[in-house]
Amino acid sequence: YGDNPSLIVSCREGTPALIYDTDDYLLTNIRSNSIEVTFRIGDNPAETQQWSKLTTGEGAGLFGDRAIALMRRIYDADRIFLRLVERNGQTHDALFPLDGGPAAYDAAANACGFFLHCLGHGRKLSIILAVIKDLSLIAQELFFADIE
Repeated sequence: YGDNPSLIVSCREGTPALIYDTDDYLLTNIRSNSIEVTFRIGDNPAETQQWSKLTTGEGAGLFGDRAIALMRRIYDADRIFLRLVERNGQTHDALFPLDGGPAAYDAAANACGFFLHCLGHGRKLSIILAVIKDLSLIAQELFFADIE
């Protein structure tokens, strides 16, 4: 127990999920469906969020839009550190290398029908705008060619 923590990215019943399975039963507040998770993406500052407790009692996860948001943030990252703290103060730490992560995130995105890359990404937006400009020029050339 506790020797094989895992980071699981999936699409289950149409819902994206990002799960930290500690492989150990957690003593948590039974009156709450969430547990505090601290994480660090690469060398960025650590952040703390409330994640949903797993029904197995062995971890926590993000589901739906919250899972998508974190998948987008870690897409190009090389590693993520995760920490859960039990009610009794015992910590469950894991450092996951994210080699091969993009393939897993893309598979979940394809299965659940969402996009990981949105127009807000500067480089991709520049490429899209360049393509639109080129298409516009081609359309103008075709229009004026028909008039002559």
